[in-house]
Amino acid sequence: MRTLKLAILASIIGLIPSIAIGQLENYPLKDYKLPLIRRTSLDLGFTTNSNGLTGDVTGDGSQKTTTDKFYFSGQGDANWNYYFNSPKWQTSSTASVSISGSASTYVQEQVQNYSTTGSNLVSSINYGNSSLYYFNKKLFLSFSPQAYTNYIRQKFSYNEKDNSGATTLDYTNYFNKSSSYFSTGFGVGYGRIEPVWDAHKMIFTLLDLKKEGRLLREPTTEEITEISQKLSSLMNERYFDTREHTIKEVTVLDSLLTSMGLTKNGDIGVSTALYDNLSYAYLPQRFSGFRVGLEPRIGYNLYSTKQTGMDRENSHQLTLGIQANLTYQTPINIHWQRTLRLSASYTDMNIDTKNISPTSKYKESDVSLSGGYGYYPNTRTYFDLTAGGRFRYIDSDQTVNNQPYRLKYGEVFANGELYYYLSPKVRIDASAQVSYKTNIDANSIYYSYLNFDPSLYNTFTSKELSYTFSAKFTYALF
Repeated sequence: MRTLKLAILASIIGLIPSIAIGQLENYPLKDYKLPLIRRTSLDLGFTTNSNGLTGDVTGDGSQKTTTDKFYFSGQGDANWNYYFNSPKWQTSSTASVSISGSASTYVQEQVQNYSTTGSNLVSSINYGNSSLYYFNKKLFLSFSPQAYTNYIRQKFSYNEKDNSGATTLDYTNYFNKSSSYFSTGFGVGYGRIEPVWDAHKMIFTLLDLKKEGRLLREPTTEEITEISQKLSSLMNERYFDTREHTIKEVTVLDSLLTSMGLTKNGDIGVSTALYDNLSYAYLPQRFSGFRVGLEPRIGYNLYSTKQTGMDRENSHQLTLGIQANLTYQTPINIHWQRTLRLSASYTDMNIDTKNISPTSKYKESDVSLSGGYGYYPNTRTYFDLTAGGRFRYIDSDQTVNNQPYRLKYGEVFANGELYYYLSPKVRIDASAQVSYKTNIDANSIYYSYLNFDPSLYNTFTSKELSYTFSAKFTYALF
């Protein structure tokens, strides 16, 4: 009997920490999974603007100057977006079509009269897709095609007449430019990363309700997941009116909390807390998971230009490459986030400018590593710190100052951001960035604000340390 009592007592003592802390503070955010989500949207838009001016000035001697100006522009857009998340697929696609144009005239009449007219037409089509197909919970195939085409046509005319009306100068210039690009990658990988910020938002909303004494009981882990997945479904719905959709979110979540026995029916404080957190709470972009992938890529670019008085210029670019990525993001708990990213790529480019210069070849290697922590104690205060580095090497068969073109570029950096809400009266907002960059034995320079002429040197080595810092302290006296 004494042994049984001790066992019961030990069990009760073992439960004390979890009772004191509760399911909300202990919720395994890293294990959260999105529900099945499919979102599609298509938006059409048209904008236009116009302005004009007409008038005259009469001076001494009855000399008169007349001016007429006119400008008109218009643009039409169509944007399509698709997002799908399921145990088998993680897919995001975008496509857009844009056509814009403008026309202008300027006429001035005085002793010598002249006029100009101009027109501009721009059209573009873009498509991008990033898809992961999972054979099981971890092993996947990746597919990421990208394509765009762009066309620009410009016309400018100038006409000048003397006082008798005879034309003394007249010319028209045309400029046409077109470019098309297509690339695709097809690879394999292991692991999965899930966005978990909806669960983050719901947990902190429930903590606010608990702090205000509006929760009738502590929700279980399963209930927190169910409520968070309902929020994810609501957040990913297609909607057309932000205010109406927010009202729907509040109504649905309030009803769900009541049906679970977590809150009282008709408690206005619950609706207010839901609305406040859905509309105004700080929401960090938090992810959870590990993913590593290897993806070969191929790309082709076609470029053509033609303008008045010059031969047409055509350029073709073929790109072959391979990229490896490793991403590790995990919520340590509901307050702390840890992130690590590693990427490496190799690219081989052949650029053929048909009637301008012989084929040029470039080889580029790039490695980058970054990591950081985020701290989110509540929905008002946050702190993010990121540090990392990058190394880039370019080699080619081109020359600069009679030296082989090459580049060895290195960079290390650290960035931090803090918003500290001490009280409704006192707040601190600060950010800082520091970086060190170097170009080793280079004859061209990248990513630099140093003021010097690289053409004066056959090769050079540059070093650059830069930093920025800003801080704001706000205290409301009354």
